[in-house]
Amino acid sequence: MKNILDKINKAHEVEATKLAKHEVELAIVQDIIKLFSDGQNLASTAGSMVDSSAVKFADALKPLEQAKKLIEKVLVDAKSLGVEIPKETLTIFNKVDEFIKYSKNSINTLNKI
Repeated sequence: MKNILDKINKAHEVEATKLAKHEVELAIVQDIIKLFSDGQNLASTAGSMVDSSAVKFADALKPLEQAKKLIEKVLVDAKSLGVEIPKETLTIFNKVDEFIKYSKNSINTLNKI
């Protein structure tokens, strides 16, 4: 009789162990699903930010390119009048060129993402 009870208890322990293992595996799968969902949401938000950034850089290009056209006119007019443009002003003109290049490079980089 003790042998039969031992076998029944052992079978019960095996089933309890299998059930516990199944519960642990299920919990791990639920954790994976939650982490995936969190990562997916963050990636989606980042993607929206990338798209938004590309648009903002494109918007920034408009006034910078207008400034560039005015700079070209000033340079031509100054040359024809024989007027020397101050270094500080030329530095600003160069900054406009730098920001145009920066904005275009940023747009190209963001569009590759």
